[in-house]
Amino acid sequence: MLFLQRYIYNVYGLAFALTKVLVEDGDHIRIGQVYARHLAQSLIETKETLCANILNRAFNSSYVGGDGVSLINTAHPIVNGTFSNQLATSANLSQTSLEQMLIQIRQAVDNNGKKIRLVPRQLVVAPGNIFQAEVLLKSVLRTGTANNDLNPVKSIGLLDEGAAVISRLTSATAWFVQTDAPEGMKLLMRRRLEKTMEGDFETDSMRYKATERYIPGYTDPRAMFGTAGV
Repeated sequence: MLFLQRYIYNVYGLAFALTKVLVEDGDHIRIGQVYARHLAQSLIETKETLCANILNRAFNSSYVGGDGVSLINTAHPIVNGTFSNQLATSANLSQTSLEQMLIQIRQAVDNNGKKIRLVPRQLVVAPGNIFQAEVLLKSVLRTGTANNDLNPVKSIGLLDEGAAVISRLTSATAWFVQTDAPEGMKLLMRRRLEKTMEGDFETDSMRYKATERYIPGYTDPRAMFGTAGV
């Protein structure tokens, strides 16, 4: 084994309390429903933000994986050298840059430097690239040119899962291609959502709590190829 990726679970939760006065006045049901919706939305947004931050920090050397480098890097260590899952020259999303990325994915190697059959699955972009992604993936002919050439991304059937648009990506230029690496991007749930309630003897309030324990991350950086764009 070349390296070991450890996952340390964190607990995320939120709570609210309804006073006895609210119950006496009959307002606890209406206000409790509002608070419950906000609590649920907060838990969803927390998970979305934490998962998106894996990509937001993909080029940041302060956030490393089990191999000691960032998720997207030109020098992931392997037994006999390194491999890269970053576009050699940073480029915005275009027909040329996407094709180069797909070529790089099909030339991927394992930890012993042997070629593997890594398959690109979907394009991952921020909202600013949503229309460009749609054009690149669904145009029959090559985009941005009057030449009557096929669009090989569509004709070969690459990126068959389409485009994933993640609104919580902080970079307007960065884009990624997710592959079928078996031990890739992960969301490990140690404890799924639990909702509990209890009364507070001292204040006569009723307290409601929702918590879950999980960690997002990745094991094999070959699961994601990307570029920061320009």
